[in-house]
Amino acid sequence: SLPGGALIKTLEGHGDSVVFVCISPDGKVLASGSRDHTVKLWSLPDGALIKTLENHTGPVLSVCISPDGTLLASGSDDTTIKLWSLPDGALIKTLEGHTNHVASVHISPDGKLLASGGYDKTIRLWRLPDGEFMTSLADMAANFDDVKGTTVHMQNEYGQTITYTLPCGSPIPSGATCICNCVPGSIKKTCSCVPVCSCQSVGRTCTCVPVCTCQAVRCRCTCQAVRCR
Repeated sequence: SLPGGALIKTLEGHGDSVVFVCISPDGKVLASGSRDHTVKLWSLPDGALIKTLENHTGPVLSVCISPDGTLLASGSDDTTIKLWSLPDGALIKTLEGHTNHVASVHISPDGKLLASGGYDKTIRLWRLPDGEFMTSLADMAANFDDVKGTTVHMQNEYGQTITYTLPCGSPIPSGATCICNCVPGSIKKTCSCVPVCSCQSVGRTCTCVPVCTCQAVRCRCTCQAVRCR
């Protein structure tokens, strides 16, 4: 109990390590995700087991409960996210898209957005409650140069101008402006200018327009015009 910190009760039932726990906003339900591939729901404060949610085929790495307490999301080593209704624990939908373990899931304070982070180095955004995929975000400074991304900026519903990066080939949201298209990652923290020539013959000379790659963290890059030969 708080603030004394005395042990109230030990909850036992998982068959392997418990990786993640969360408590519902009203404080009445605790959810635990385990390497035994399950999510367990426990009532609070008595700690009685309510239900075991079984559908993942890999360790459950993250769980979260919506602000209104009616939805639970779980992310797993099996690369999926599952949405469950509360308090009955019925499976609503399986969200697929990550290409590696889903390490983290989180629901926005208004309950309208789910964000998931994966070992594939992307953050995916899903609309709630239907679980419809919205977009995928990537940090090119954390990706190798064989991974490409497109950086865009746009104004959100709160009037803020935001900048984010999508995997190359992702649809650009309506109203967004492309800044940097399909540029390779730069985890090596190198920086270079890629001269792209648009040459027009003027006598014996032509002019080139350089395009700079997205810059890596702590790296600055200055592009200079070059001449075509």
